[in-house]
Amino acid sequence: MISLIFFLKFFIAVSTVIILSELFERVNPRIASMLSGYPIGVALSLFFFGLENGTEFASRSALFNIVGIITFLSFIGIYYLASKIFTKFTLLLSTIIATVGFLLISYLLQQVEFTLAISIICASAAIITLSIFFGNIRKMQTGISRKVSLLSILIKALIAGSIITIVTTIAKLVGPEWAGLLASFPTTTLPLILMVHHKYSPMHLHAFLKDIPIGSFSLIGYVAAVYYFYPKVGIYLGTVIAYAIATIFIVLLFFIENSNLKKKVKEIIHMVDQSTIHFIITGGTIDFHYERRYDTLIPNKKSVIPEFIKTFDFINSEFTELFIKDSRQLTDSNFQTILKTIEKSPFSKIIITTGSFKIDKLSQFLINNLKNNTKTIVITGATTPIVGFTPSEGLFNLGHAVACVQKMDKGVYISFNGEIFTEKDVDRLIKEGVLSAIFQISTLPHVI
Repeated sequence: MISLIFFLKFFIAVSTVIILSELFERVNPRIASMLSGYPIGVALSLFFFGLENGTEFASRSALFNIVGIITFLSFIGIYYLASKIFTKFTLLLSTIIATVGFLLISYLLQQVEFTLAISIICASAAIITLSIFFGNIRKMQTGISRKVSLLSILIKALIAGSIITIVTTIAKLVGPEWAGLLASFPTTTLPLILMVHHKYSPMHLHAFLKDIPIGSFSLIGYVAAVYYFYPKVGIYLGTVIAYAIATIFIVLLFFIENSNLKKKVKEIIHMVDQSTIHFIITGGTIDFHYERRYDTLIPNKKSVIPEFIKTFDFINSEFTELFIKDSRQLTDSNFQTILKTIEKSPFSKIIITTGSFKIDKLSQFLINNLKNNTKTIVITGATTPIVGFTPSEGLFNLGHAVACVQKMDKGVYISFNGEIFTEKDVDRLIKEGVLSAIFQISTLPHVI
């Protein structure tokens, strides 16, 4: 019986890690990230606590396992910080420091007497706090399909299986409080973190860590259900009920993540992802197309810019299409509309696409009328449309504007042909009568 239980611990832990690895590399890193908060390692630990030590022991452990979500998220947060600080032996040092932090915080929490309600409140606060802390991390796709070696599978198996086996084996010795806290160790998440950290860049690692806190809400639902149902209906039916509750949580989280509800809630509480770039679209040649019947360029009925930007999943973006006009037809009223849109925008990084004829006037208007500006605003466009013309500098200009809006300080800038023009640059070019230099490959010294 013991050997069968031992085998099951290893088999389920290893299978989970492999599935999450495949999700990360072949499907969507965000899905793997959110599912890392799904109760897998914890569920195994609590189930075997109940099987080997009784339902009351497992129920008591579950109470501290809810508190343990704080230690779980502490591990994730400390690992993230360590991975940013250290440049040598990063993987090893991050793991050691995060583990020490996990044990230290577990020791401190073990001294406190928690009720179910207080445990849930504290765990929820920890999830929200870390989610906000991770708010500015950019999304990333792997972009690479790497072969999974037998050695990597064996390493994941040893790490995940060993942790679960050790925790469940020593549970009776350390008591339900410590057992519950130790069961919160990222058993199935850590091997995946190490895999991402080793095979990909730190940016990929941080993007993976970004959504783990939100996924942990399903963990609260699962462990609370174990606490309540194990003593009443036993470990088997209790586990089924707990997983049903956790699954409802995770489905709701995916629904919220992929709907406008999350965005609306953030707007209400004035909390936005400040890594987001807000594109304000006003037209210009960049958003025109060639009309054969009239042998001329005419505005697109709908902007094509979002279609291009959204192909880059790592760019967090929002789009506001005000109008698509020839910039020669922009009026003072249009300028006011652009100004009000900027002022109402909750985002600190803004790119405005417009035409070259009045790009200087728009820049000067914003400089003169934005009061106490705290945003970085980059205005760009193109002299040829980005659809139907090859070559067109439009996509290059958009890419350069994206880079500039993330690196420049607050202010209003014009980005064109690989150069960034500050307020003083634009004023000087206007006075010197050489504004057309902006729209040519310039020999002016580069600002960045």
